[in-house]
Amino acid sequence: MGLNKSADDSGQLQMKKKRKIKNKKVQSEFEESSVPESVENDEDVTTNMDQNESVDDCDEPQIKKKKKEKKKNKEDITSAKSNEGDDESKGEPKKKEKSIRQIKKEKHEERLNLAREASKLESAKKALNYVSKWKHAKSHWKFEKLKQIWLMDNFLSDKYVPDSMFPTILEYFEGIKGLARQKLTDKATAIIKKIDDGAEGVENDEEGEKTTEYTRAKKLIEALSSKE
Repeated sequence: MGLNKSADDSGQLQMKKKRKIKNKKVQSEFEESSVPESVENDEDVTTNMDQNESVDDCDEPQIKKKKKEKKKNKEDITSAKSNEGDDESKGEPKKKEKSIRQIKKEKHEERLNLAREASKLESAKKALNYVSKWKHAKSHWKFEKLKQIWLMDNFLSDKYVPDSMFPTILEYFEGIKGLARQKLTDKATAIIKKIDDGAEGVENDEEGEKTTEYTRAKKLIEALSSKE
């Protein structure tokens, strides 16, 4: 009995030792498997941080450079706008664009002016033919009051009455009598007085035309005075 008990105790101790050894082995294996993974993770994190720091170090000059370029571009745009404003303030004000209605109105007025001018030229042609017939072909000439009125209104203008025709018209006027003759005298006298007195409204660019009017008015007064 004593031997059996001793053997049982010895077997239990060995079992306990085996369990302890097994537990230590398991714990050791667990530690070996877990610790390297942590270390590896730490190493990966450290590597990533180093890489990020390296990238940041590389990108920092480029970022600064881009910021400087953006700032410079903004300054250039501001300066350009300022210069444009100065140019506009120094130069002439912008012309307001014409509306379609205004453009049509101007074109209509231009057509009317052209039509009026064409009508005047046609009237001048007919009046000059009238007085030319009086001078050179009296057998085919007949008195026309409207053409005579046109000659009285326009004989001072070298635009419608050329110098070559003025002597013929002057000769025609010498034979005019009554109210028409008085109107011619008054008109010529008014022109002469206006220019002699240096009346306001006579501009330098109209000096040639006024001189023609003055010369013709003086000649008309002389012609009418000599035939009275």
